[in-house]
Amino acid sequence: MSIFRGATSMEARCCSTFAACLAMGVSWPCLAHAQRVAQAQYPASVTPVIASSGSHAFDSVGFSAIPQNLAPIGYSEKEYFLSGLANAYQYDDPANPADDRVTPVQAEPVSYVNRILVRAPNDPARFSGNVILELGDDIANSEDEVEWAHAKRQFLLSGDVYVTITSLPAGVATLQTFDPVRYAALKWPSVAATQSACHDGPEPGITFDEITSLGTLLKQSKADGPLPGLHVKRVFVTGYLGAAITLLTYDRVFGLNSPLFDGYFFDAGGPRGQINGCEPAAAAAARTQPPASTVSPQASPHSAPHSALLTAGGGGGAKPTAIPGGWSDIWRVASD
Repeated sequence: MSIFRGATSMEARCCSTFAACLAMGVSWPCLAHAQRVAQAQYPASVTPVIASSGSHAFDSVGFSAIPQNLAPIGYSEKEYFLSGLANAYQYDDPANPADDRVTPVQAEPVSYVNRILVRAPNDPARFSGNVILELGDDIANSEDEVEWAHAKRQFLLSGDVYVTITSLPAGVATLQTFDPVRYAALKWPSVAATQSACHDGPEPGITFDEITSLGTLLKQSKADGPLPGLHVKRVFVTGYLGAAITLLTYDRVFGLNSPLFDGYFFDAGGPRGQINGCEPAAAAAARTQPPASTVSPQASPHSAPHSALLTAGGGGGAKPTAIPGGWSDIWRVASD
């Protein structure tokens, strides 16, 4: 079946394009922030995952409910293991919701193995220079690619690259349940500092270093990276629901200090998420909008556009109202 047919009601509501979704969005202006320490820069590498007989990537478009063939439109889909080092972080002043300064919870990082799925044009001449990185959202044990479902037509017609990464340990569990052999190498570790303090499971807080490492790798366009031969100009990052909450936390804590991404799109997110597995959810939520009067201005302005799509009832209901003067379309950013 052609990938350009059979638009869903959600796709129609979003005018079948990511740009239109963004144009429906309301602004999510940057708040002033306290100065924070620099996030550690850990290198990451990728290893291709080879599909064997009877095995395929989780969320592969060729095996979706309505199978989609990318070959006729000059695209291919590849899966990689993403390997690297990461740490978790803690707030310097947990009692002050206006202070976003953080430090690593322990001196040494831990090693992880995650996975990414890449859909890219085969011909470098077709590549727009734009990469859309979606944080996978684990909904009911399914690594949903919500923005791909809403906006694949825009991505493919524009010549964009789409990349998704598993953004929480629950997603790794989902993948290993789906295919224990294919995904046996995946590893989302615990961190000794938080494990001894409050929980025994994998540490969700290492996701922030993973996001930074992947964003850096995408922009490098290395021959042994996930986008060989493609000259990347801009990387936009997005997430839906729980992934949008993770992305909001990343942006407020790390994004201002190191403007790696060229635009943010938060789809149906909520309050700030936890910085690590020990932080109480209520304390994290209190950081969503710190009082401006108690926050020191950021030394260098955060120039990346921000947009949020907020709907009544979450995923449906009333059309959101745009707030004049804000970023309403992150697609219209730095020109060549």
